[in-house]
Amino acid sequence: MSQNPRARQSLLCKTTGAVFLAEGIFRLEFSWPGPAPGAGQFFMIKPERSSVFLARPVSVAGWKPAESAESAESAGPESPAAAAAGTISFLVAVRGTGTVELAQMKAGDRAKLTGPLGNTWPGVPAKRSGETKPPALVGGGIGVAPLLALARELAGNAAGAEREAPCGFDFFAGFRNGFACDSLLEEAYAARGLVLAFEGGLGGYAPRRRGWAAARAGAAPKRRPGGRLSPSIHRGRILDFVDPADYSVVYACGPEPMLRALTARCRAAAVPCYVSVERRMACGTGACLGCTVETGGGNKRCCADGPVFSGEEIYACTGETASTGGGDK
Repeated sequence: MSQNPRARQSLLCKTTGAVFLAEGIFRLEFSWPGPAPGAGQFFMIKPERSSVFLARPVSVAGWKPAESAESAESAGPESPAAAAAGTISFLVAVRGTGTVELAQMKAGDRAKLTGPLGNTWPGVPAKRSGETKPPALVGGGIGVAPLLALARELAGNAAGAEREAPCGFDFFAGFRNGFACDSLLEEAYAARGLVLAFEGGLGGYAPRRRGWAAARAGAAPKRRPGGRLSPSIHRGRILDFVDPADYSVVYACGPEPMLRALTARCRAAAVPCYVSVERRMACGTGACLGCTVETGGGNKRCCADGPVFSGEEIYACTGETASTGGGDK
């Protein structure tokens, strides 16, 4: 786990507007000319016109560097900075006044973005002789966001990505209810296998993109002609379908009980587990000490020392609990 070597920046950036992908979950994209973020990092975001005092911390869900030629042409000679701008995307859950304001942003509106902040997901462990086990990405609810950025890096789709998956990866995503989530999980379709679980049943889930079709409930993931992945869809809690022993490392983000239970299972299987945790933040830079995380090595700051930690580091003395769901983080 490492910090971005380049200094963070605070910039007013234009958005393409909020697009709702599911009930209470929307995607925001901004043109960002600052340092490229790494998977696992986050930004503090506050609309230019806002009634709240503090910015909101939001994990990076995707980063697409600009293609220099196209950017220069679209930006025009009067805006050299814009020519180097990439597109950064976030998944946001509506939870209060601050996120409601973000949800109401229209194309062309500006927000102050400060980042990239925090550390990144650690690289996949070195492949041992004869090792064939892939990494697993396990997300619950809005916790899938930082894992989608990691999925993009593991798939080799992020420019300058420092890690490569040794043998692909599997993606597990759990939600409370079924909904049309293909657009929400777009990066996850680069996985070797994709498993979806809905605690309240499949509900209205139906793949929207042409060429993407859901496998029958309980069927194994498979590739359709043309390389499209058909996910395995289940009713239940996502951890009911994850066996850490099948993987070389587990990366997870979601509700605290889910992370605690998954860490216990990984400990029993002697598999490394890394978790991205969420805390209320004020500054996002480690100055206010308002986002303390208790660890085996003492208190640490979620914003500056995290948000990615070893599961063993923060759940060392806790056992698996009965709550292993994948609802909203």
